[in-house]
Amino acid sequence: MEGVQLSDFYYNRTFMSNVRSKMEMGLSGAYSMVAIDIEHFRLFNKLYGREAGDELILYIQNCLKEIAGEHDGVEGYLGADNFGIFIPDSHEIIKQIQEQIIKGIHKWNNTVGFYPVIGIYSINTDTDSPEIMYDRATLALSNAFEGQPDHICHYTQEMESRLEKEVELLSEIQEALKNNEFTFFAQPQCNIATHQIALGETGWDDGISGGIHSGIGKERNDRPVGPLCMGQGMCVDKKLDRQGIPAGSDFY
Repeated sequence: MEGVQLSDFYYNRTFMSNVRSKMEMGLSGAYSMVAIDIEHFRLFNKLYGREAGDELILYIQNCLKEIAGEHDGVEGYLGADNFGIFIPDSHEIIKQIQEQIIKGIHKWNNTVGFYPVIGIYSINTDTDSPEIMYDRATLALSNAFEGQPDHICHYTQEMESRLEKEVELLSEIQEALKNNEFTFFAQPQCNIATHQIALGETGWDDGISGGIHSGIGKERNDRPVGPLCMGQGMCVDKKLDRQGIPAGSDFY
């Protein structure tokens, strides 16, 4: 932020250090690490200007500082539109945070286009480091964008397991692409109106099961993989087109 003093803000390292100190002094009851983001903040800056964006960031930081002081917590600004707050584990406090931020956003926009997105990690043990707690809160936050009408999401172990599976699958796909294990073909389904091949599909010969798994372009282990193979599918389309065969691959 240009022209704004940020010396009172807790940056990442300072925020984690303050949370660690708070934990070492002992916690009176259950606590949560909360990650906060503003939905479409870049668009907010584009529509209302960076000065308005900076003003909103300062407003949110002051709100969190007030709430942290009121509830014996620790707050921190972590750059861009990212905030963290370590507070007693209370739904009422979370709603207080959400309502205060929405109130500030309404100065510029009273629609639902810009909304605080909140991820929560309720600590189960004080042996977790602040960094791990915040990572888990941000993982919950990323899930709050999907199917959470109030944009609030609590961390679950399933989120981490799903992320690990997605990373593992991505690694497998990248290795398979490098080893040319994918076979692309035009499935014999045609659009009778245009006489074009309507569907492309991918087969994955993983070298383990002894065959090519058709339909892999759609999903594997209940996870979609087609978008990762789109580039090669488009190359197949171009080859077919050069041979005078119209094709339109649809990997999903």
